[in-house]
Amino acid sequence: FCYVNDIVLATLAMRKAFDTILIIDCDLHHHCGVEAAFQHSEKVFTLSFHRHAPGFFPGTGSCEAVGRGKGKFYCLNVPLQTGLNDAHFHSVFRFTVDRVWDRFRPQAVVMQCGCDGMAQDPNREWNLTPAGLGAAVAAVKSRGVPTLFLGGGGYHHANAARCNTYLTSLICRSEPLDLHAEIPDHDYAGAYAPGHDLAVTAGNMQDENDPAYLEGVMAMVDQRLMHLEQD
Repeated sequence: FCYVNDIVLATLAMRKAFDTILIIDCDLHHHCGVEAAFQHSEKVFTLSFHRHAPGFFPGTGSCEAVGRGKGKFYCLNVPLQTGLNDAHFHSVFRFTVDRVWDRFRPQAVVMQCGCDGMAQDPNREWNLTPAGLGAAVAAVKSRGVPTLFLGGGGYHHANAARCNTYLTSLICRSEPLDLHAEIPDHDYAGAYAPGHDLAVTAGNMQDENDPAYLEGVMAMVDQRLMHLEQD
């Protein structure tokens, strides 16, 4: 999918200015190349929220992968099931990022905001909306440390544009754009039909990430992070 690894290149450049960096990846697919690049480093913590199942690309990202050598336990994978909705994503995201922050205390963050987990994406795996991804972005932005926000996957082109526009406004403005504001007329306005605003409506997918599953994920997060010294 990604023949140039912008996350790795950016993180290596940022390491010249910041001693510790947290990478947060919200793309539907596991960031196998990013994890491999930093699996031996205790200065870069890699955190990935992704769909994980036998046969699902790229086949990596189990919670058993925790880094190697000096980087052991500086890698955390949060495998999630089909149908993930905004509320469940936000709860596991906030819980995990809060716990990682308490243990790692990054000087800077790189956050990848993939749109391929949104409702109506051709992958048809998750059921997120721009508001759900926006809540995750807002939570990271509120930390007040230097942060590089990057785009990612997204294969329903109009909805990816909607999501990226909304997230950019949330990052750059004191108040984000209204999701129900009308998209201005332009040459490609027809691509946004039948709706002409930034909203993406969640579908009727069953969320396999039930409370029992999420409790297990959160327990795993706590168990993995116990191996790091608390600041």
